Amino acid sequence: ALRDAEAELSALQSTAAAFMSTAGNILSRDIYKRHINAAASWNQQRVMACIAMLLLCLAALLMASFATKAVVILAGLAIPCSFQLFPSLLGSLWLPWLSRRAATFGLIVGLAIVVLTEPLGQVLTGNTLPWGRWPWTIHSGLWGMFANLGICLAASAFTREDPDRGRREAFHQVLNDAIRPDAKSMRMKSAARVR
Repeated sequence: ALRDAEAELSALQSTAAAFMSTAGNILSRDIYKRHINAAASWNQQRVMACIAMLLLCLAALLMASFATKAVVILAGLAIPCSFQLFPSLLGSLWLPWLSRRAATFGLIVGLAIVVLTEPLGQVLTGNTLPWGRWPWTIHSGLWGMFANLGICLAASAFTREDPDRGRREAFHQVLNDAIRPDAKSMRMKSAARVR
C-alpha cells in the first residue's frame, strides 16, 4: 500500500511539474517578453519563468489549503475548458483557412457556454438560468464545442481578408514537407511488405 501511494505521489508530482513548467514558460514568453519587456534576454525569460512557477505553486497551495470548494469547481471545469482549444488545434495543424480571430472568438464563446452549463453558471447568475447542469444530459464541454465550432467556422467563412493567412499556409507547407516520406523510406517500406 505504501508503494502504491509513493507511485501515485510521484506521478502527481511529475504531471504537476510539467504543467507548472509550461505555464511558467507561457507567462514568461507570451506575456512578459511580448508585452512588458520585448528586449528580454534568454536568461531574463528563464528567471521570469521561475518566478511565475513559484507564484503559481504558492497560489495552488493556498487554494488547496483555504478554498477547497473552489478547487472542486475548477477541477470540474478543467477538462471541458481544455476541450475548447480543439478548433485552434485543428486550425494550426490541418485547416489553414481557420482565422485567428475566428478561433479566438469561438474559444471565448465556448468557454462562456461551458461555464453556463455547469453548476458555476447557476451560482453566477443567481439560479436564473432555465437549465441545470448539463442540459439534456449533454456534457458542458460538448455544448461549448457546438457553439465554438459553429462560430469558428462561420467567422472563418466570412473573413476572406485575413492578413495572417499567408503565414499560416507557409507553416502548413513546412509541416507537409516534414511529414512527407522521401523516396528512400518509401522503397524501404515497400521492401518490408515484400518480405
